[in-house]
Amino acid sequence: MMGQAKIGPHAVTVSGCYGNDGLPDDPDPYPGLWERLIPVPEELTDAFWQGGGHNSCGSEGPAMHEWAVDNEKKLRIRW
Repeated sequence: MMGQAKIGPHAVTVSGCYGNDGLPDDPDPYPGLWERLIPVPEELTDAFWQGGGHNSCGSEGPAMHEWAVDNEKKLRIRW
């Protein structure tokens, strides 16, 4: 499934369980966006790369969900 997320003035194409068919994305096409985003904690990034997901979240999925719920207020920044 694919879609678009409007993040500030940018329309970012997303697909896969975390957008962009996975976790990493190249910030260059979105000037000023990267500085305003909240980074995923290193332990979750490591878990993603070890998680074993392919067409869905891997074993890191529940921890990623818990982190997102706990940080929802910060993640919903206003432009």
